[in-house]
Amino acid sequence: MFSIHSDFTKNKMNPQIQTPKVTKATRAPMRVLVTSGYEPSVGKTTLIRHLMLPLLDSLYANIKHVVFSDDHLIEKPDLAHETHYSKVLAHIFNTKKGECTIVEVSNSKFDDMMGRMEHGGSDISVSFNKIIVLVSYAGFRSKGTVAMFGSLIKTGIDMSRVHVVFNGIEEHEAELMRDTKFKEFIEWTRLMGINVVETPVMRSEIYAELKKRPGRQFEIGYLGYMTPDYFKNKLTEAYQLNDPALTEKATNEANIYTEARATAPVFKEIFNAIFMKRKERVYL
Repeated sequence: MFSIHSDFTKNKMNPQIQTPKVTKATRAPMRVLVTSGYEPSVGKTTLIRHLMLPLLDSLYANIKHVVFSDDHLIEKPDLAHETHYSKVLAHIFNTKKGECTIVEVSNSKFDDMMGRMEHGGSDISVSFNKIIVLVSYAGFRSKGTVAMFGSLIKTGIDMSRVHVVFNGIEEHEAELMRDTKFKEFIEWTRLMGINVVETPVMRSEIYAELKKRPGRQFEIGYLGYMTPDYFKNKLTEAYQLNDPALTEKATNEANIYTEARATAPVFKEIFNAIFMKRKERVYL
């Protein structure tokens, strides 16, 4: 009797032959577009810094964060360096294995950027693996947000790549997010195939405080991995030195750390919903 045994069948039958493990260097390239539904200042840069950069760092060997502004593409964190828009495609399409490129663009510049990409011969429908649209409570009912989704549909992008994240939500707005109009918005977006991350990012003064403290040790996604002993030890050292100024500084840092760490699980939940497969979750 004639039979065919494929390599796949052999691998399945032989547990010693395993699929190569995906590493930071071999992971498929990731291209992410971050924009907003309505307001220009809805926290795009803040969310990228505290959510995406520290958590994607555990998955990719190299991460680039660029901002499209007028005719320039600004590279972060070095805001002084600007690359002309003609090189934006190189940043996006030269993303290789083990690399992730995050492109940040405001709502007002979105159509301009998409138009320029199309003019340059880019297939916009497959340019980005993930498109994250940040929406505030005030913005979810705005014409600007609806127009943004309309622009995405026109590009031919697979809408299952689009993720809506509610950012900068006030305490009283969190209660209002349970009303009928909000539920209708959720239903409407899901009918279009859009993914809605229902866990909101609440407005907090902690982001303004952390903005004054650049560096990996003050990124919320990173703080989520740190143990409480980190700042406790710093506080102990300050007390032992008997220096009031150092003690006050260490106390302030410890308070900021405590509040930031309390926000970390929310960021992990959002990150998992957008980027991770169910079997590959990131936990605190």
